Amino acid sequence: AVTTSRRFAARSLVAMASSTSTSTSSETKAATETADTGNNPLLDTSGLPKFASIEPKHLTPAVQSVLADFESDLESLEATVAKTATAASYDDVLPQVERLSEKLGYVWGVAGHLNGVKN
Repeated sequence: AVTTSRRFAARSLVAMASSTSTSTSSETKAATETADTGNNPLLDTSGLPKFASIEPKHLTPAVQSVLADFESDLESLEATVAKTATAASYDDVLPQVERLSEKLGYVWGVAGHLNGVKN
């Protein structure tokens, strides 16, 4: 149930991020997002956030990228847990889920901070 709700939340965030995009064609949008992801300051987790370099156009590609990675990693974790002979305990799974969600928390935290400062 928790996994299903996390997956739903991740998909909802992707849908919200996608609906805010203003590109005119899907090819242009995909090319822009790919380019923005490569040098997106929201995805640079080395050191402190690069606040001066972050622009609104960076949010959607960063969130989509991080959510795609998170969902893929979560599916891998689910498969690993399903293959274990014994039932996985809360203490075995929770640290892994927290590790997987760190990058999403970082990106969303920086975006939320900037939103709070701006508004």
